[in-house]
Amino acid sequence: MSLNWDEARKLVVQMRSEGATSEEIRMSLRDAGCSEIKISKLAPTQAQGSPVLPLLALSLGLLSPFFAALVFPVLARVTHRTPSSELLCRGLLMLAPLTVPITLGIIALATRSGRKYAAAVGIALPGVILVFMLSIILGDALRGPGPTIRCLSNIKNLALSQMIYASDWEEHFPPAQRWPECIFEYLNEEKVFLCPGDNRNAKHQFAGVETSYTMNALCGGLRLDSFEKPGDTVLLFDGTKLFGSHGAAAFRHHEGLNVALADGHARWCSRNDFLRLRLEP
Repeated sequence: MSLNWDEARKLVVQMRSEGATSEEIRMSLRDAGCSEIKISKLAPTQAQGSPVLPLLALSLGLLSPFFAALVFPVLARVTHRTPSSELLCRGLLMLAPLTVPITLGIIALATRSGRKYAAAVGIALPGVILVFMLSIILGDALRGPGPTIRCLSNIKNLALSQMIYASDWEEHFPPAQRWPECIFEYLNEEKVFLCPGDNRNAKHQFAGVETSYTMNALCGGLRLDSFEKPGDTVLLFDGTKLFGSHGAAAFRHHEGLNVALADGHARWCSRNDFLRLRLEP
């Protein structure tokens, strides 16, 4: 005697809860005398499954690198602390969008095969990835700026103070031999002159102002409009002398240093990048 619709549905629900595949359910319904029409409606074959989710997962997977490229510049301002952690965050942000197609793909396969536990795995696995990613990013943000970022902020403020000094002194930078004394009144804070990564006991100083930074000796006293390429010309950098050139550089930050350029902006440089920057105005 064939099962009626309600009995057949109950059998399908029970077998799916036990993890049976669609093919196993179809065989059981066939053994119970159900018609092929009833079987095809209650336990469709994989070929009859909807292709929407797999196609959506594939589309999102292809678009995820572009999504990450848009999101990274915004989050990098909050999350990156050093060149190495910036690389880590870039990798995590590239992986984050992939969790969406992974979820949809696994759920799609689970739906087509009739395995409910596979759908649960499809939701849980990307969730673990996202939690791991957010714990690293938020943990890094809550720890606050690292030495490299604090140093970069310092050297940026020192460069801006030199620009303000120049505006008060007929567009001339301060003399390299006594630049800390010349700009101290614009900052009035000694810790700005010190790099958090400078562990030397005796730092160079002028007029009692200790500093961890070196001024490009060739920039001292020059007019702001005398630079051919100010955006490529070194003004201040992590160093071991009050003023000097490449030889006075101190690579304190992950085999690199922070540098302020003659146009006022500051950035981290690797050793090789720094040696390629201009000293000649």
